[in-house]
Amino acid sequence: MSAQYIKTEHYVDNNLPVLKIIIENELSLNNVEQVKKDLELLLPENESFHIVIQNMETLDLAGMQLLFAFEKSAKNTNKSFKIDFLIKEELKKILKNSGFAYFLENYKSQN
Repeated sequence: MSAQYIKTEHYVDNNLPVLKIIIENELSLNNVEQVKKDLELLLPENESFHIVIQNMETLDLAGMQLLFAFEKSAKNTNKSFKIDFLIKEELKKILKNSGFAYFLENYKSQN
């Protein structure tokens, strides 16, 4: 697990175990392959995911595509998925203009 980018915690929501995945600092072309490998290891072992994107210095299209693909994989295997974007307003604007407005509209988004 790439501890420099991902932290995990478990909690219970409505009597169901949830894996919280916190991704910080960077989710970009520079680290997307390692983060992808980490997420692929977590997918079969858990039924419910809560991803938190926070304290981002770099979040590019490769990072967003990875999140989109992970969401699709989770939903295709009947797993629960939610994501919180705790990011700066400027970054939200870039994501919306890049075609990922649906993520910000369908998932919790804060500054």
